[in-house]
Amino acid sequence: TWLTTLQYVADYAHEFGMTNGDYVWVLSGNIDPATVAYHASTNANISKLVRGMSLIRPIDGFSYLPLFGDESDGFLESWQAQNASFVDRVNALHPINNDTENPGYFQGSATYFQDHLPEHGAGFMYDAVMAQAIGRCQQQRDSKGGMLDRPPAGERERRSRRVKGDSSPRRRGQAVKKSKKQQENLNPHLKGIADSEFHGATGMIAFGESYHTPAARKRETVTFGAYNFRQSEAAELAKDSTYTTWYYLTDVLRGGSVDGQWTSTSSSPFIFANGLSSPPVLNRDVPEQNYLSSAVQIAGLVLFALALSIALVSTVFICLKRKHKAIRESQPPFLLILLAGCIMMTMAILTLSFDEGSGWTEEMLDKACTASPWLISLGYNSIYLALFSKLWRINKVLQFKRRKVTVHHVVGPFLLLILCNIIVLVVWTVTDPFIWVREETDFDSGESYGRCNSDHSLAFVATLAVLMCFSTGACAAMAWKCKDIDSRFSESKWIFYTIFVQIQVLLLGFPILIILDKASADATYLGRVLLLFVVVITTILLMIGPKLFRVYFVKKSNTATNTAHGSQMRGSVGGDVNVSGLKSSAYSIPPPTSVDVPKNLPLHSEGAPAKRLGL
Repeated sequence: TWLTTLQYVADYAHEFGMTNGDYVWVLSGNIDPATVAYHASTNANISKLVRGMSLIRPIDGFSYLPLFGDESDGFLESWQAQNASFVDRVNALHPINNDTENPGYFQGSATYFQDHLPEHGAGFMYDAVMAQAIGRCQQQRDSKGGMLDRPPAGERERRSRRVKGDSSPRRRGQAVKKSKKQQENLNPHLKGIADSEFHGATGMIAFGESYHTPAARKRETVTFGAYNFRQSEAAELAKDSTYTTWYYLTDVLRGGSVDGQWTSTSSSPFIFANGLSSPPVLNRDVPEQNYLSSAVQIAGLVLFALALSIALVSTVFICLKRKHKAIRESQPPFLLILLAGCIMMTMAILTLSFDEGSGWTEEMLDKACTASPWLISLGYNSIYLALFSKLWRINKVLQFKRRKVTVHHVVGPFLLLILCNIIVLVVWTVTDPFIWVREETDFDSGESYGRCNSDHSLAFVATLAVLMCFSTGACAAMAWKCKDIDSRFSESKWIFYTIFVQIQVLLLGFPILIILDKASADATYLGRVLLLFVVVITTILLMIGPKLFRVYFVKKSNTATNTAHGSQMRGSVGGDVNVSGLKSSAYSIPPPTSVDVPKNLPLHSEGAPAKRLGL
């Protein structure tokens, strides 16, 4: 029992010198404080251990309401209203001949209910009996399709907000759904109890503390008290001089153990074992919370600033030079989409760069967690789908099947895959939000680790990964198909380089991140930041860099450099047909042998292919 355990703890604490006032001992649970006080008054080791000890337990209204003066307890009033005839009835039902045969029992006096307070927990016992009866009534009403009267939906929602300090609508919705699933597995009577709400002797009774324990009472409806064991004061010694140690209710917690408020009573302040109201110096080291270190966080933010600056400068460059021959050949609308994807992926570095150690609240971290998969997946797919659409467009132009190929002719697959991506993200966000969770990794030391997580995150991440792989594969396939097109139009070589570098980095980086999971917050963060940084920078350098070089360092090029086994490539030099709309005879497009060229298409008329590309 707990009393035997208390004796063991007291003996060992005395042996190891832990009752000298440098430690604070705390009891919790449904422990009778009077029993602790009795043994502390009769056992030397327990007395040393208990002095300055705290007992945290649920308390009845009659235990604390009289201490505030302006509140009364209905249960206590009903208790004290019982008269002598009721006492006689109880004595008749349980006759006690003498204390020898029935130790611990006694005959009640006529004024028993006026002279004695109820036992600790009596109010909870009363509410438990009432919950059984109301739950049975609820069960019968449910079977007939009816419902007992319950508080308005707004009031129930307001109360549920306080469960576990949860202020996030996403968390509440997630908990409610899981709680409903758990309640479906309860037997009808227990489900009736869990569905019931009523005002009892210990306050508002409501169940469904969490989806793990749908039949447990909500913690915000329970009042907790902090008892302080210390030397008996004159009032207690006058009642019974054998009690040299007594318990005093010094603080009351109402509204739940997370969001509730502590209120001091007239028995305050709490007196510790050292005889002072201030606690002793903490002997235990502060638990490691695995917050991001300042140096690593600064390094990540520097990489973020560098990648964002390069992406923004590249965007400005494309906008300013959009009429330049080298930029027009590369189709500026798709280049801007590519850079927008790079910026989105870069912003994901920012959402990963903060935790509680940076002063962010749980709600702020929840929003950052939710935003991260949106930024990463949409950014990555925007990059590769922009490249796919760009290649597909030039390929359609060189097939001579349309008089003019504009952006809207090739944007269909881009929009379709982005829409699928958004649908997955919306379903994830609504049904199983990706939120900030801090888990204790070491019970003894209190070490914890915070990260973004959700119950089914692996399934959603896998789905998004499939979409990302599909966009990468489609881009690679189109690049292979367009490999015989002049690099000034298709850039297949640079796309292959980009895919090759990024796949190597991802194949190396992901296993490392899996190994480092929960092992080091700094290493995990830096690994994620480097992966995002490399993807963004390689994309910009390999796709935008060659264009910048052509704009500023290549003045004029009238000869083609791309050949395939001695034959001209599509879009290379060979006539005076203008592909990009530039008024120059340097870029000509001979019709492919595999495609029948329409007879009415003037292949050698000035400006005709320019209209077909629509640049």
